Amino acid sequence: MTERIRLRIGRYTLFDEIAAGGMASVHIGRMHGAVGFSKTVAIKRLHPQFAKDDEVRAMFLDEARLASRVQHTNVVQVLDAVQLGQEVFLVMEYVHGESLSSLLLMARQKRELVPTPLAGAIATGILHGLHAAHEARGDDGRPLNIVHRDVSPQNVLVGVDGVARVIDFGIAMAEKRMQSTREGQLKGKLAYMSPEQLAEEPVSSTADVYAAGIVLWEMLVGRKLFDASEPAANYVRIMKGDIPRPRDVNPNVEPELEEVAMRAVQFEARDRFPTAREMALAIESATPLAPPTAVANWVQHLASQRLDARLSLVATVEKSSTDSDLAIELVTDESEAIQNARSGQHGAISRRPPPPSSRRPPPEPPPASSRRRPPPPSMRDTSASSIMRDTPPASIRMPVPQA
Repeated sequence: MTERIRLRIGRYTLFDEIAAGGMASVHIGRMHGAVGFSKTVAIKRLHPQFAKDDEVRAMFLDEARLASRVQHTNVVQVLDAVQLGQEVFLVMEYVHGESLSSLLLMARQKRELVPTPLAGAIATGILHGLHAAHEARGDDGRPLNIVHRDVSPQNVLVGVDGVARVIDFGIAMAEKRMQSTREGQLKGKLAYMSPEQLAEEPVSSTADVYAAGIVLWEMLVGRKLFDASEPAANYVRIMKGDIPRPRDVNPNVEPELEEVAMRAVQFEARDRFPTAREMALAIESATPLAPPTAVANWVQHLASQRLDARLSLVATVEKSSTDSDLAIELVTDESEAIQNARSGQHGAISRRPPPPSSRRPPPEPPPASSRRRPPPPSMRDTSASSIMRDTPPASIRMPVPQA
């Protein structure tokens, strides 16, 4: 059976697409190593039209540089960044789970509220991951002062292990970021932006605290705070600080937890929690947190069919990655990557060997008596042109770039 493989570059193979956004798609992938080592990963691949933009490509790779500095259980780990010709992608740990946005949508469709202990556990996980990003340091030991700027349910993965993880540092701000947002461009999701971010003023980690407060508000209440179909009205409400108290919508919300959510979404940054960690500790003091097993059961309850389908896909990928009879597009060097990008060859291309019946037998070696003997050392041509002419091509090719 031949599986669909999008691309093979260096030690990575891209399989089926499992998610897509405006700038990139995410694929199931395999990382290959020595002595039969292989590992399932998630590969975030920049769309071809953006891979041609030098600034976008640089920002995409800069995301990997920043995210690699954040080492925490509640942040999806970036393992590698690859740029070869027109192909640019990030290699990340594969998390078997669902985005928080999908889980909240499924809960609303079932007319179910997120149990408070679960909401508290997920929120604290997000906040601890954000705090790790805010506290990250560069190679020189100095703080990077990273601000995520796009905290939302779409950028949180909740795994079947019951752990919430922050993803996507694509528009994060940092003091030493090599690429920054173009002037006049507003990046992020409006419904989760702090007033200072909307006003295009300097932002700090408290902007992420504000966004995390909205995520907590929505988990407690069971609906979105702002209607995505009314961006102009949302802008006015945010800039006025018009946010209803959770108990006005859901009277069952615990008063102590309501206070935490409302402090996080204060209009003035100085009135919020000064750090994401302090907000997490406040939640832990306000309500008992569900253990990871309870969060995992909730994820399975809402998304079992989707999770089973993806698990089956992963099993197929892991099996087929060891199959020698695969249809693949093999990119071994930059010139081939560029040629494939220009010709639009990004589908599955058969590179299987021809059937035995069509293979030509190797030529018979000449008789020993007819073989030319090398001349004695004194008669050999040692010029550079002779060396290049007589050396087999494989020994003078440039080495294949490794991912």
